[in-house]
Amino acid sequence: MKKQLTVFFISVLLFTCIIMSITIYMDPFFHYHAPLKGYYYSLDNERSQNFGITTFWDYDTIITGSSLTQNYHTTEFDEMFDTRSIKLPFSGATFKETADIFKRAYDTGHDLKIVFRSFDVNHLVEDSDYVRTDLGEYPEYLYNDIWWDDFPYVVNIDILTDYCIPMIRKRLTHKPGGHTSFNDYMFGEFIPASFAGREALPIDNNTVKFTVGDSEILTDNLEKNVLSIAREHPETTFIFFIPPYNIMWWRDHAVKGELPYVCNVMKRATVLLLECDNIKLYCFAGRTDLTTNLSLYEDEYHYISELNGDILSSIKNNECLLTKENYIKYFDELENYYKNYDYVTLVNNVNTADE
Repeated sequence: MKKQLTVFFISVLLFTCIIMSITIYMDPFFHYHAPLKGYYYSLDNERSQNFGITTFWDYDTIITGSSLTQNYHTTEFDEMFDTRSIKLPFSGATFKETADIFKRAYDTGHDLKIVFRSFDVNHLVEDSDYVRTDLGEYPEYLYNDIWWDDFPYVVNIDILTDYCIPMIRKRLTHKPGGHTSFNDYMFGEFIPASFAGREALPIDNNTVKFTVGDSEILTDNLEKNVLSIAREHPETTFIFFIPPYNIMWWRDHAVKGELPYVCNVMKRATVLLLECDNIKLYCFAGRTDLTTNLSLYEDEYHYISELNGDILSSIKNNECLLTKENYIKYFDELENYYKNYDYVTLVNNVNTADE
């Protein structure tokens, strides 16, 4: 019996060592090294792979933010802005998560020309250390250089079967090496949404207040995760854009009495960002030709991928740029427009069309 137990434990140890050796050598999440030539790497796990890509890839520009940046084409961006970009989005990205990417890029010796990111309003009034653990595992062990906490990565049957073995199989069948193109690394196929089912409610004038506490949380979030980094790296241009959330997004805030709150959040954030000369903030919430066209959207946030080129062209031409001279008027007009929109008719028309 003792001999059998010894054989069993030796077998388990050998099997574990084999798994560890294969994972470390193949390294599908780029924790230890850059991609190996001759193997094909699938990019499909943002929170596990982005940190390694940031460390080992060759680039001078980062495209990041929430899922609203997943459909940008790096080739299109590079052609417009003369860059060598990589795309590092996180679904539901918090400001902490994107800040960690910026810091890692600088810490690993990358000279960043441009940082391009979605400036997601729903994550502004949020704790500066908040990360998304509700979307699956947050793999902190992949975000440091400590080797002794890597066990969940190097001894992981799922990584072996879902990544390493397919990579080996492709190599043995002479499939070319490389990785998923950042152009093909997408949010998904566009499926037009049905916005039916909402009640035809009027705007709630008992507005939610933007408090001093909210302002302090927002300020701390931006200071730690945006402003301090921008000030430390004046050589980098930080291009942020507030996405064109659709009219139903605005409607949902309006009927809850949150419309002034949302505009005050954006206004306060703009004031802080404009203090840094190397930050450019563009706002597409005022592009009502887009926001009121529900056929362009698959939910309140995500829009047809072709709009990304439109947004890039506008930024290239300095359209929709917020400045110290225009931001107050811009947000006042924005609030006035969405405050006076006929949401009752909108919802009735949507519900009727869906019948």
